[in-house]
Amino acid sequence: MRSTLVDDPEAARAAGWDRLVPPDNLFHSAGWLAIDAKAADGAPRYVLTRDGADERLVSALSCYPLAPDSAPWPFLRPDLFVHRVAELRGVPMSPELSGAAAGLLPGLACGGRRVSDSRLLVADGLTDRQRADATDAALAAAERLARDTGAESMAFLFVDDSDGELRARLAAHGYRAFRSDRECVLDLPDGEFADYVARFSSHRRRHIRRERQAVADAGIRYAYLPADRVDLDVLLPMETQVLEKYGHAVDREQLRTKHLQMAAAFPGDVGYLVALDPDGRQIAFAQCVRRGDTLHPRTLGIDYSVHPGLPLYFDLVYYATTEYAIGQRLRKIEYSIEAEEAKIGRGCRPTQKHTYVKPLSATAERHLARVLAALEPDRSDGAADDRPAGPAPAARS
Repeated sequence: MRSTLVDDPEAARAAGWDRLVPPDNLFHSAGWLAIDAKAADGAPRYVLTRDGADERLVSALSCYPLAPDSAPWPFLRPDLFVHRVAELRGVPMSPELSGAAAGLLPGLACGGRRVSDSRLLVADGLTDRQRADATDAALAAAERLARDTGAESMAFLFVDDSDGELRARLAAHGYRAFRSDRECVLDLPDGEFADYVARFSSHRRRHIRRERQAVADAGIRYAYLPADRVDLDVLLPMETQVLEKYGHAVDREQLRTKHLQMAAAFPGDVGYLVALDPDGRQIAFAQCVRRGDTLHPRTLGIDYSVHPGLPLYFDLVYYATTEYAIGQRLRKIEYSIEAEEAKIGRGCRPTQKHTYVKPLSATAERHLARVLAALEPDRSDGAADDRPAGPAPAARS
Protein backbone atom coordinates (compact mmCIF):
# COMPACT_ATOMS: atom_id res chain seq x y z
CA MET A 1 0.00 0.00 0.00
CA ARG A 2 1.22 3.50 -0.82
CA SER A 3 0.35 6.69 1.05
CA THR A 4 0.61 10.20 -0.37
CA LEU A 5 -0.16 13.65 1.01
CA VAL A 6 -2.26 16.34 -0.65
CA ASP A 7 -3.02 19.81 0.68
CA ASP A 8 -6.18 20.60 -1.30
CA PRO A 9 -9.56 19.24 -0.15
CA GLU A 10 -10.71 19.21 -3.77
CA ALA A 11 -7.81 16.91 -4.63
CA ALA A 12 -8.93 14.64 -1.79
CA ARG A 13 -12.47 14.69 -3.14
CA ALA A 14 -11.25 13.88 -6.67
CA ALA A 15 -9.26 10.93 -5.31
CA GLY A 16 -12.50 9.36 -4.04
CA TRP A 17 -12.56 10.60 -0.44
CA ASP A 18 -16.35 10.55 -0.17
CA ARG A 19 -16.49 6.89 -1.17
CA LEU A 20 -14.94 6.12 2.24
CA VAL A 21 -17.40 8.29 4.20
CA PRO A 22 -20.58 6.73 5.66
CA PRO A 23 -23.67 8.29 4.02
CA ASP A 24 -24.95 9.75 7.31
CA ASN A 25 -21.61 11.33 8.25
CA LEU A 26 -21.33 15.10 7.95
CA PHE A 27 -18.03 15.99 9.56
CA HIS A 28 -15.74 13.73 7.54
CA SER A 29 -17.27 14.45 4.14
CA ALA A 30 -15.29 16.28 1.47
CA GLY A 31 -17.73 19.19 1.74
CA TRP A 32 -16.88 19.65 5.40
CA LEU A 33 -13.15 19.32 4.66
CA ALA A 34 -13.45 22.31 2.34
CA ILE A 35 -15.18 24.38 5.04
CA ASP A 36 -12.56 23.45 7.63
CA ALA A 37 -9.68 24.20 5.27
CA LYS A 38 -10.86 27.81 5.05
CA ALA A 39 -10.99 28.11 8.85
CA ALA A 40 -7.73 26.33 9.71
CA ASP A 41 -4.70 28.29 10.96
CA GLY A 42 -2.18 26.17 9.09
CA ALA A 43 -2.64 24.36 5.82
CA PRO A 44 -4.31 20.98 6.42
CA ARG A 45 -2.86 17.87 4.85
CA TYR A 46 -4.77 14.79 3.76
CA VAL A 47 -3.27 11.30 3.77
CA LEU A 48 -4.47 9.15 0.86
CA THR A 49 -3.54 5.47 0.92
CA ARG A 50 -3.96 3.38 -2.22
CA ASP A 51 -3.77 -0.34 -2.81
CA GLY A 52 -0.61 -1.18 -4.69
CA ALA A 53 -2.37 -3.54 -7.09
CA ASP A 54 -5.16 -1.38 -8.50
CA GLU A 55 -4.46 2.08 -7.00
CA ARG A 56 -7.87 2.01 -5.30
CA LEU A 57 -8.19 4.42 -2.36
CA VAL A 58 -8.31 2.24 0.76
CA SER A 59 -7.87 4.74 3.60
CA ALA A 60 -7.82 8.48 4.19
CA LEU A 61 -6.98 10.76 7.10
CA SER A 62 -7.22 14.52 7.62
CA CYS A 63 -4.38 16.19 9.53
CA TYR A 64 -4.23 19.69 11.01
CA PRO A 65 -0.91 21.23 12.14
CA LEU A 66 -1.16 23.17 15.41
CA ALA A 67 1.27 25.76 16.73
CA PRO A 68 1.50 27.25 20.25
CA ASP A 69 -0.14 30.39 18.87
CA SER A 70 -2.94 28.61 16.96
CA ALA A 71 -6.47 29.87 17.60
CA PRO A 72 -7.40 29.08 21.22
CA TRP A 73 -10.03 26.49 20.39
CA PRO A 74 -10.33 24.06 23.35
CA PHE A 75 -11.81 21.32 21.18
CA LEU A 76 -8.75 21.14 18.93
CA ARG A 77 -5.57 22.41 20.59
CA PRO A 78 -4.29 19.58 22.84
CA ASP A 79 -3.08 21.91 25.59
CA LEU A 80 -6.44 23.66 25.94
CA PHE A 81 -8.21 20.34 25.44
CA VAL A 82 -6.41 19.01 28.54
CA HIS A 83 -7.53 22.13 30.47
CA ARG A 84 -11.14 21.48 29.42
CA VAL A 85 -11.10 17.78 30.34
CA ALA A 86 -9.46 18.56 33.67
CA GLU A 87 -12.25 21.02 34.42
CA LEU A 88 -14.86 18.42 33.49
CA ARG A 89 -13.21 15.94 35.86
CA GLY A 90 -12.73 18.44 38.68
CA VAL A 91 -8.95 18.06 38.42
CA PRO A 92 -7.03 21.14 39.64
CA MET A 93 -5.04 22.73 36.82
CA SER A 94 -1.72 23.14 38.61
CA PRO A 95 1.16 25.08 37.00
CA GLU A 96 2.92 21.74 36.48
CA LEU A 97 -0.06 20.20 34.69
CA SER A 98 -0.60 23.35 32.63
CA GLY A 99 3.05 23.33 31.61
CA ALA A 100 2.88 19.65 30.69
CA ALA A 101 -0.18 20.27 28.51
CA ALA A 102 1.57 23.18 26.79
CA GLY A 103 4.52 20.88 26.08
CA LEU A 104 2.37 18.84 23.68
CA LEU A 105 2.60 21.68 21.16
CA PRO A 106 3.42 22.11 18.36
CA GLY A 107 1.28 19.17 17.36
CA LEU A 108 -0.73 17.44 14.69
CA ALA A 109 -4.47 16.89 15.20
CA CYS A 110 -5.67 13.91 13.19
CA GLY A 111 -9.04 12.58 12.15
CA GLY A 112 -11.05 15.79 12.00
CA ARG A 113 -11.26 19.42 13.02
CA ARG A 114 -14.13 21.07 14.95
CA VAL A 115 -15.78 17.68 15.36
CA SER A 116 -16.49 15.33 18.25
CA ASP A 117 -15.67 12.22 16.23
CA SER A 118 -12.07 11.51 15.20
CA ARG A 119 -11.89 8.95 12.41
CA LEU A 120 -9.48 7.32 10.07
CA LEU A 121 -11.54 6.41 7.02
CA VAL A 122 -11.15 2.90 5.61
CA ALA A 123 -12.79 1.44 2.51
CA ASP A 124 -15.48 -1.21 2.75
CA GLY A 125 -14.89 -4.66 1.34
CA LEU A 126 -11.39 -5.17 2.73
CA THR A 127 -10.26 -8.17 4.74
CA ASP A 128 -9.32 -7.62 8.39
CA ARG A 129 -5.64 -7.79 7.42
CA GLN A 130 -6.11 -5.29 4.60
CA ARG A 131 -8.01 -2.92 6.90
CA ALA A 132 -5.20 -3.08 9.47
CA ASP A 133 -2.58 -2.52 6.75
CA ALA A 134 -4.54 0.44 5.31
CA THR A 135 -4.83 1.97 8.78
CA ASP A 136 -1.17 1.38 9.61
CA ALA A 137 -0.05 2.94 6.34
CA ALA A 138 -2.09 6.09 6.96
CA LEU A 139 -0.88 6.39 10.57
CA ALA A 140 2.73 5.97 9.47
CA ALA A 141 2.36 8.66 6.80
CA ALA A 142 0.79 11.05 9.32
CA GLU A 143 3.65 10.42 11.73
CA ARG A 144 6.22 11.20 9.05
CA LEU A 145 4.37 14.45 8.39
CA ALA A 146 4.32 15.29 12.10
CA ARG A 147 8.03 14.63 12.55
CA ASP A 148 8.94 16.50 9.37
CA THR A 149 7.06 19.57 10.62
CA GLY A 150 8.65 19.50 14.07
CA ALA A 151 5.58 18.40 16.03
CA GLU A 152 6.00 17.31 19.64
CA SER A 153 2.89 15.14 19.59
CA MET A 154 0.05 13.75 17.50
CA ALA A 155 -3.53 13.42 18.72
CA PHE A 156 -6.85 11.85 17.86
CA LEU A 157 -9.04 13.78 20.28
CA PHE A 158 -12.42 12.06 19.99
CA VAL A 159 -12.13 8.35 19.18
CA ASP A 160 -15.43 6.57 19.75
CA ASP A 161 -15.58 3.76 22.27
CA SER A 162 -17.05 1.49 19.59
CA ASP A 163 -14.21 2.05 17.12
CA GLY A 164 -12.21 -0.91 18.35
CA GLU A 165 -10.33 -1.23 15.09
CA LEU A 166 -8.81 2.27 15.22
CA ARG A 167 -8.23 2.08 18.96
CA ALA A 168 -6.26 -1.13 18.57
CA ARG A 169 -4.09 0.26 15.78
CA LEU A 170 -3.43 3.52 17.66
CA ALA A 171 -2.33 1.52 20.68
CA ALA A 172 -0.06 -0.58 18.49
CA HIS A 173 1.53 2.62 17.13
CA GLY A 174 2.42 3.87 20.60
CA TYR A 175 -0.46 6.22 21.37
CA ARG A 176 -1.56 6.67 24.99
CA ALA A 177 -5.18 7.34 25.88
CA PHE A 178 -7.47 8.98 28.40
CA ARG A 179 -11.24 9.24 28.59
CA SER A 180 -12.59 12.58 27.45
CA ASP A 181 -16.17 13.48 26.49
CA ARG A 182 -19.34 11.56 25.90
CA GLU A 183 -21.20 12.18 22.65
CA CYS A 184 -24.99 12.17 22.71
CA VAL A 185 -27.16 10.63 20.00
CA LEU A 186 -30.94 10.49 19.97
CA ASP A 187 -32.28 7.30 18.40
CA LEU A 188 -35.66 8.04 16.84
CA PRO A 189 -38.75 5.81 16.97
CA ASP A 190 -40.44 4.55 13.82
CA GLY A 191 -43.83 5.99 14.72
CA GLU A 192 -44.78 9.46 15.92
CA PHE A 193 -43.63 12.07 18.43
CA ALA A 194 -45.93 10.43 20.99
CA ASP A 195 -43.80 7.29 20.72
CA TYR A 196 -40.75 9.34 21.64
CA VAL A 197 -42.52 10.79 24.69
CA ALA A 198 -43.72 7.33 25.72
CA ARG A 199 -40.10 6.28 26.40
CA PHE A 200 -39.94 8.42 29.53
CA SER A 201 -41.19 7.95 33.06
CA SER A 202 -44.61 9.38 33.90
CA HIS A 203 -42.95 12.28 35.76
CA ARG A 204 -40.77 13.10 32.79
CA ARG A 205 -43.67 12.82 30.35
CA ARG A 206 -45.61 15.39 32.39
CA HIS A 207 -42.60 17.70 32.35
CA ILE A 208 -42.24 17.45 28.57
CA ARG A 209 -45.94 18.14 28.06
CA ARG A 210 -45.77 21.18 30.36
CA GLU A 211 -42.81 22.61 28.45
CA ARG A 212 -44.49 22.03 25.10
CA GLN A 213 -47.79 23.43 26.31
CA ALA A 214 -46.18 26.61 27.60
CA VAL A 215 -44.69 27.27 24.17
CA ALA A 216 -47.96 26.43 22.41
CA ASP A 217 -49.94 28.71 24.77
CA ALA A 218 -47.66 31.58 23.74
CA GLY A 219 -48.89 31.08 20.17
CA ILE A 220 -45.54 29.89 18.86
CA ARG A 221 -45.41 27.54 15.89
CA TYR A 222 -42.62 26.16 13.74
CA ALA A 223 -41.74 26.12 10.06
CA TYR A 224 -38.93 24.29 8.30
CA LEU A 225 -37.28 26.42 5.62
CA PRO A 226 -34.60 25.34 3.12
CA ALA A 227 -31.42 27.40 3.13
CA ASP A 228 -32.37 29.35 0.01
CA ARG A 229 -35.55 30.65 1.67
CA VAL A 230 -34.13 32.15 4.86
CA ASP A 231 -33.18 35.78 5.42
CA LEU A 232 -29.83 35.84 7.19
CA ASP A 233 -30.34 39.49 8.07
CA VAL A 234 -33.17 38.29 10.30
CA LEU A 235 -31.45 35.20 11.69
CA LEU A 236 -27.93 36.45 12.40
CA PRO A 237 -28.92 38.95 15.13
CA MET A 238 -30.54 36.05 17.00
CA GLU A 239 -27.45 33.88 16.63
CA THR A 240 -25.38 36.81 17.87
CA GLN A 241 -27.51 36.99 21.02
CA VAL A 242 -26.82 33.34 21.82
CA LEU A 243 -23.07 33.60 21.18
CA GLU A 244 -22.69 36.77 23.23
CA LYS A 245 -24.69 35.25 26.08
CA TYR A 246 -21.97 32.62 26.40
CA GLY A 247 -19.10 35.07 26.12
CA HIS A 248 -18.12 34.64 22.47
CA ALA A 249 -16.89 37.55 20.37
CA VAL A 250 -19.02 37.86 17.23
CA ASP A 251 -18.10 38.88 13.71
CA ARG A 252 -21.45 39.15 11.93
CA GLU A 253 -19.98 38.85 8.44
CA GLN A 254 -18.01 35.80 9.48
CA LEU A 255 -21.23 34.22 10.70
CA ARG A 256 -22.90 35.01 7.38
CA THR A 257 -20.03 33.41 5.50
CA LYS A 258 -20.33 30.21 7.54
CA HIS A 259 -24.04 29.91 6.72
CA LEU A 260 -23.41 30.50 3.03
CA GLN A 261 -20.53 28.02 2.98
CA MET A 262 -22.68 25.34 4.59
CA ALA A 263 -25.50 25.82 2.09
CA ALA A 264 -23.03 25.71 -0.83
CA ALA A 265 -21.19 22.63 0.46
CA PHE A 266 -24.35 20.61 1.11
CA PRO A 267 -26.96 21.76 -1.41
CA GLY A 268 -30.45 20.62 -0.52
CA ASP A 269 -29.36 19.19 2.85
CA VAL A 270 -29.28 22.41 4.91
CA GLY A 271 -32.47 23.76 6.43
CA TYR A 272 -33.71 25.93 9.27
CA LEU A 273 -36.32 25.05 11.85
CA VAL A 274 -37.74 28.49 12.60
CA ALA A 275 -39.95 29.48 15.55
CA LEU A 276 -42.68 32.00 14.67
CA ASP A 277 -44.68 34.16 17.07
CA PRO A 278 -48.46 34.70 16.60
CA ASP A 279 -47.73 37.54 14.14
CA GLY A 280 -45.48 35.32 12.03
CA ARG A 281 -42.29 37.02 13.20
CA GLN A 282 -39.22 34.78 13.40
CA ILE A 283 -38.00 34.64 17.00
CA ALA A 284 -35.65 31.64 17.04
CA PHE A 285 -34.06 29.10 14.73
CA ALA A 286 -31.99 25.94 14.62
CA GLN A 287 -29.90 25.22 11.54
CA CYS A 288 -30.01 21.51 10.71
CA VAL A 289 -28.09 19.47 8.16
CA ARG A 290 -29.51 16.21 6.90
CA ARG A 291 -27.08 13.49 5.86
CA GLY A 292 -28.59 10.17 4.92
CA ASP A 293 -30.95 9.17 7.72
CA THR A 294 -29.31 11.42 10.32
CA LEU A 295 -30.04 15.01 11.33
CA HIS A 296 -27.18 17.20 12.57
CA PRO A 297 -28.35 20.31 14.47
CA ARG A 298 -25.74 23.01 14.01
CA THR A 299 -26.13 26.71 14.83
CA LEU A 300 -28.81 28.26 17.00
CA GLY A 301 -30.37 31.69 17.36
CA ILE A 302 -32.90 33.05 19.87
CA ASP A 303 -34.37 36.51 20.40
CA TYR A 304 -34.19 36.63 24.18
CA SER A 305 -36.32 39.76 24.33
CA VAL A 306 -39.38 37.71 23.35
CA HIS A 307 -41.12 35.69 26.07
CA PRO A 308 -38.27 35.62 28.59
CA GLY A 309 -38.56 32.58 30.82
CA LEU A 310 -40.33 30.52 28.19
CA PRO A 311 -38.66 27.09 27.63
CA LEU A 312 -38.24 27.93 23.95
CA TYR A 313 -34.67 26.67 23.79
CA PHE A 314 -35.60 23.15 24.91
CA ASP A 315 -38.72 23.05 22.79
CA LEU A 316 -36.84 24.13 19.66
CA VAL A 317 -33.58 22.23 20.07
CA TYR A 318 -35.09 18.97 21.34
CA TYR A 319 -38.85 18.56 20.96
CA ALA A 320 -39.59 20.45 17.74
CA THR A 321 -36.41 19.12 16.13
CA THR A 322 -37.27 15.57 17.19
CA GLU A 323 -40.83 15.95 15.92
CA TYR A 324 -39.53 17.19 12.57
CA ALA A 325 -36.96 14.38 12.27
CA ILE A 326 -39.53 11.70 13.11
CA GLY A 327 -41.86 13.17 10.50
CA GLN A 328 -39.05 12.85 7.96
CA ARG A 329 -38.55 9.20 8.93
CA LEU A 330 -34.96 9.79 9.99
CA ARG A 331 -33.13 7.32 12.19
CA LYS A 332 -31.22 9.53 14.61
CA ILE A 333 -30.18 13.02 15.65
CA GLU A 334 -26.53 13.62 16.50
CA TYR A 335 -26.28 16.15 19.33
CA SER A 336 -22.49 16.04 19.72
CA ILE A 337 -20.83 16.69 23.11
CA GLU A 338 -21.38 19.01 26.10
CA ALA A 339 -24.62 19.83 27.96
CA GLU A 340 -24.72 16.09 28.55
CA GLU A 341 -27.21 16.15 31.41
CA ALA A 342 -29.78 18.08 29.38
CA LYS A 343 -29.35 15.75 26.41
CA ILE A 344 -29.60 12.54 28.40
CA GLY A 345 -32.64 13.95 30.18
CA ARG A 346 -34.30 14.26 26.78
CA GLY A 347 -33.60 10.73 25.67
CA CYS A 348 -30.12 10.83 24.19
CA ARG A 349 -27.76 7.88 24.33
CA PRO A 350 -24.23 8.80 25.47
CA THR A 351 -21.16 7.11 24.01
CA GLN A 352 -17.71 7.46 25.53
CA LYS A 353 -14.95 9.18 23.60
CA HIS A 354 -11.24 8.55 24.14
CA THR A 355 -8.35 10.88 23.43
CA TYR A 356 -5.25 9.26 21.97
CA VAL A 357 -1.93 11.12 22.04
CA LYS A 358 1.47 10.01 20.76
CA PRO A 359 4.56 11.85 22.03
CA LEU A 360 7.28 12.32 19.43
CA SER A 361 10.16 13.23 21.72
CA ALA A 362 11.45 12.23 25.13
CA THR A 363 10.35 15.61 26.48
CA ALA A 364 6.83 15.20 25.12
CA GLU A 365 6.76 11.69 26.64
CA ARG A 366 7.40 13.17 30.09
CA HIS A 367 4.76 15.85 29.56
CA LEU A 368 2.18 13.29 28.45
CA ALA A 369 2.97 11.03 31.42
CA ARG A 370 2.17 13.93 33.76
CA VAL A 371 -1.10 14.65 31.92
CA LEU A 372 -2.14 10.99 32.08
CA ALA A 373 -1.27 10.73 35.77
CA ALA A 374 -3.58 13.67 36.47
CA LEU A 375 -6.47 12.62 34.24
CA GLU A 376 -6.28 8.85 34.81
CA PRO A 377 -5.07 8.56 38.44
CA ASP A 378 -6.70 5.14 38.96
CA ARG A 379 -4.35 3.55 36.45
CA SER A 380 -1.02 2.86 38.04
CA ASP A 381 1.06 4.03 35.06
CA GLY A 382 -1.46 6.47 33.61
CA ALA A 383 -1.80 4.29 30.51
CA ALA A 384 -4.94 3.32 28.68
CA ASP A 385 -6.19 -0.25 28.95
CA ASP A 386 -5.23 -0.86 25.33
CA ARG A 387 -1.65 0.38 25.56
CA PRO A 388 0.48 -1.77 23.24
CA ALA A 389 2.46 -4.63 24.71
CA GLY A 390 5.03 -4.55 21.92
CA PRO A 391 6.74 -2.11 19.59
CA ALA A 392 4.84 -0.03 17.06
CA PRO A 393 4.77 -1.28 13.47
CA ALA A 394 7.46 0.08 11.22
CA ALA A 395 6.48 3.00 9.01
CA ARG A 396 5.28 1.85 5.59
CA SER A 397 5.46 3.69 2.32
